[in-house]
Amino acid sequence: MKMTWLVLVSLSSICISGCTGQNLTKDTPNQSAGTANAVALERDFQEVIHYGCGGGVVSDGIETVKSPTQWVTIAPNDPTNLVDSTFTDTQTNSAAVLTTGFTTFQVDYSYGALNMHVISGINVIDYAFSQCTQWVTNLDGSQSCPTVNQITSEQGTVTINVSYTEKTLPGQTVINDCSSPSPTPSPTPSPTP
Repeated sequence: MKMTWLVLVSLSSICISGCTGQNLTKDTPNQSAGTANAVALERDFQEVIHYGCGGGVVSDGIETVKSPTQWVTIAPNDPTNLVDSTFTDTQTNSAAVLTTGFTTFQVDYSYGALNMHVISGINVIDYAFSQCTQWVTNLDGSQSCPTVNQITSEQGTVTINVSYTEKTLPGQTVINDCSSPSPTPSPTPSPTP
């Protein structure tokens, strides 16, 4: 139940905030080292009290209530006919698995399965965008772009300077781990003769 709740909250935050992110400036040849994009990541802790279905306290302790992640956007020079993009941090060899609009993804100080893992300080992100040169109309009327019609239209690097901080928030958060009714147990099968 707790895992399902976390997945739903994560997907909701993707839908709500995944369409925009901090716009990152691309690297230019011969740029100075001080022109990296500043990205601030903060992990917030707080006392969290979990109550079970019986009304009693199941756990009471300090937990992470805000993960150190940030949505970022690398925009292509020509956004028409985009069909793919890749973003890889050269310091951690971590790729952004989940992207929205082929341009926006999350950088993460932790090790998220779908996010790009970053470290404190300078991180260089290799990026590439692919465009479709000719769309194909399928039998059902939808359009697709076969691999042979995809070209790398732009590639380059973006440098970010990550600052990581931790903060403990005052007060406490109360969570009812029994927010939905308990499932009805399945009947015990009767022995076969």
